[in-house]
Amino acid sequence: MQDSSKQGKVKGDASIPAWQLGWWEVSPLMDRIRKPLAWSRSSVIFSADSTMPRIHARHFSSTKQFTLDPPPEVQISAAGYGPPTVITVSPGDDWLFAYFPGRRSNVACLWSRGPQIDSWSVRDTWTLEIGDGIVCADWLSSHREWVMTDSGAPARRPARGQGMPTNSPLLILVSQSLSAYVCYLPPLVTQVRRARVSLLQSRKVPDSSAPNSIPTGGRRICVNAAIGISYSEPTIVIATRSKLIPPDSGLDHIDLVLSPELQGSIPTPDLWEIWGEEPTVELCELFIPPPQIPSPVTRPTFSILLPNHHVIDLAFFYSPPELSGSASPTVTKDPRKPVRENTGDNKNIMYLAITTLDYPDYATSLRSELRVHTLVRAISNNPPSFWTLQRTEIRSFDDEILAFLAPCSAKNRLFAGRLLSRMKSEDEDHKDVKLPKAVRSSQLNEAYIGCITVLNTETLEEDTSWEAAPIFTLPKLAGRDVPSSVVLSPNQALLCIVPSSPNARLSFHLLPKPQVAQSSNAAAAPAITREYYKSLSAAIYSRNSPSDLVHTLIRLPGPPNVVSNVLYNVISILESNSFGLSEMWLEEILGLATEIYRGRAEQATDEAEKALLTQQWRTAYDICSMSSLNSAFADCLEDGSYDLDAIWQLVGLSGWFIEFLERLMKECVSIGDTMSQGEGTIKVDTAAETPGLEPSLQTPLLLHLAHPYAIRNVQVALSHVKRFRDEIKGHTARGENAQIAKEFLMDLLNSSGVNLDELSPILEECKANARKASPDNLRRSLANLTPAPALSSHISAIINKILSSKIINRPKLFIKSSDLVDGVVQLSISEPPNQQDRDSVTKSRLLRLGNPLLTCVRCGGRSEVGLSPVRIAAERWSAWENAYMYRCVCAGGWTMQST
Repeated sequence: MQDSSKQGKVKGDASIPAWQLGWWEVSPLMDRIRKPLAWSRSSVIFSADSTMPRIHARHFSSTKQFTLDPPPEVQISAAGYGPPTVITVSPGDDWLFAYFPGRRSNVACLWSRGPQIDSWSVRDTWTLEIGDGIVCADWLSSHREWVMTDSGAPARRPARGQGMPTNSPLLILVSQSLSAYVCYLPPLVTQVRRARVSLLQSRKVPDSSAPNSIPTGGRRICVNAAIGISYSEPTIVIATRSKLIPPDSGLDHIDLVLSPELQGSIPTPDLWEIWGEEPTVELCELFIPPPQIPSPVTRPTFSILLPNHHVIDLAFFYSPPELSGSASPTVTKDPRKPVRENTGDNKNIMYLAITTLDYPDYATSLRSELRVHTLVRAISNNPPSFWTLQRTEIRSFDDEILAFLAPCSAKNRLFAGRLLSRMKSEDEDHKDVKLPKAVRSSQLNEAYIGCITVLNTETLEEDTSWEAAPIFTLPKLAGRDVPSSVVLSPNQALLCIVPSSPNARLSFHLLPKPQVAQSSNAAAAPAITREYYKSLSAAIYSRNSPSDLVHTLIRLPGPPNVVSNVLYNVISILESNSFGLSEMWLEEILGLATEIYRGRAEQATDEAEKALLTQQWRTAYDICSMSSLNSAFADCLEDGSYDLDAIWQLVGLSGWFIEFLERLMKECVSIGDTMSQGEGTIKVDTAAETPGLEPSLQTPLLLHLAHPYAIRNVQVALSHVKRFRDEIKGHTARGENAQIAKEFLMDLLNSSGVNLDELSPILEECKANARKASPDNLRRSLANLTPAPALSSHISAIINKILSSKIINRPKLFIKSSDLVDGVVQLSISEPPNQQDRDSVTKSRLLRLGNPLLTCVRCGGRSEVGLSPVRIAAERWSAWENAYMYRCVCAGGWTMQST
């Protein structure tokens, strides 16, 4: 950074010294020193250590951080290896690859994921010779992206690449020796199979060496590469940028005395001018015959001539096919068949973006240039056609540096990160960049250093229908740190940037958003939330973690009901495309609501608002827990009786259910205290500022009596507990352990203030009345996790029936024997587990406190599922527990954390 005494203003009243980017600050870009970065679909970010051969990972946006176990070769001799230069995660989030360069040999490693998002184990490692290091990597799999069409219907894009007959994805690697590796893991095989072919000449069989030597005696090595895998495309295009280096001297150590043999290998001065980067980018096609995966075929195509510029990045971008706007997934209306896409043309298109950065000398300003080459291939496999260059678009950036490019979900669009070469004042024009007003009204102590814009791949001009996103940094880092690598979040809501300086922290930035014009239906679906509910719907269909979307949504400015409006539209989209199975996505929606409202509760500063939000997310969590409880009882039921080998586990679930009913009945009694003495009905204040329910009736817990899905879960759980009680009551215990469990359950039910037999007909009537409510009110209730105002009469009638019946025993409900003992002698004879000491899956008391436990990244619950070294005798219960080894009852991922 070139300092100056001239002061310039940034946002607000903060002032920092004027700065200007010079050749030294951007030297990491010109030297292609890129720090690897990967963001998995489970919202885990993998990055390389600055100095050590380690891979650090953190879950976004929780505080969970961990480090992957290094390969055995690296662990034994860590000083002989540097930080990894390539990190990539498979689309299915089950494999991770990294490459560690070394002094005497290089190491490639493949990890496989376990049940938790932080459990990664080394699956296979292999060594690579010096000069054959990995430059780039990509995956070929059957993964297909879910997107939302303009009509609001879900659709799936075709898979990138050709269909493969293997369950595990293929890993494509490009090495410095201008070779391509195809790595795959056959079934029932522990080691990765690898096939190597040359990119310089056509090959139909695996090749063990690449002809990368040149007549002058030097060597050609690859310094930059990109792998292009387009949609439904049988061939893979690999672009490489090479460098000519003198022949190896053979010196492993510094020796001042050279032998005559070594002296003859030193290049003469007249050959010095030929060494360096070649002025072309070579393209080669790679084809993998499905029946013969070990035998890939390469075919060099053509070269792209470049001027004498420093190429800082090569990247392929793709043109997604046009999807049908129909809400039906197929033409035949059969949901079991895949979605049919309508491409609208008979050509496949890819874009090869080449970013260059140059400066003639140290005194002149930097020049950044973008070249986008459009590659087309006619869809014809008999005979197979070549990829051809259709056109080239060039754009120069004045007074700016094009630091990075990133794919955009919109057709023929890409994100471009543009850094200012010098500090600009607030009133200075940004030319063609349309920045939001937030740039001038942002927080203090931030410096505006650039922006992210959307470029049209056909013309390289800014798309004015998108609003640019600013890039901020700390004032002390302005003009010093340039982005080394970037990665998009799984749902393209955020951009993660790792700076080039050592020990720099990751930074996260918003991406540009399309400017949606206000229309007549803007009140129903505001433009500020339209992109959110479409992205959240696509994330649910894709089974992607929505953490990136939730992180931005809970911080979204707007009215208090902005979150409930987003969830309401998500529910509407999922129900309208569920083919009559309207409840198939409710557990996913409730899990999403748990994460959103819990995040807002953590951000809230007002105590009343925090308490309400906490009740809302706990209500969603309770509905998920009730569904899990029902599945546990159902799985342990065989031939009309429950598996008594799991008697203690089922007793634990029954105890949690009784506690839930007592909380619900206490809420009904509390509301009943507001009843008028003469009318015997619950008051409803019609003159309140907010028309609708009395504040006491707007309790989120009452959603269990208002929504049919929640009511049915409570009803099914009640029938299971009653049936289990009757079976245990009439069963003769076969051992002391079973006898103790039986007496414990009977005491638990007898001391409860809720009469289970009297509650069953009330719940049946409650469910019948709830089904009469309009679907819109039910969606509003579920989105807000609070009964809608239109359900006031229904809730009032149910509470009146509960209070007038023999369901509640008030003395037992409000006064427990343990409370009397605690109050008299201050001695607790029984202490029910609180939320932190209770297993979020089995609902029993945690027994491994002090040891590592599973912790949910969504609800914060903890569990011991799958951690006990003792095998449980109840096989049916064990099978049910195994279903929750990968995720919590709220559908959140597990991490292993010490207590």
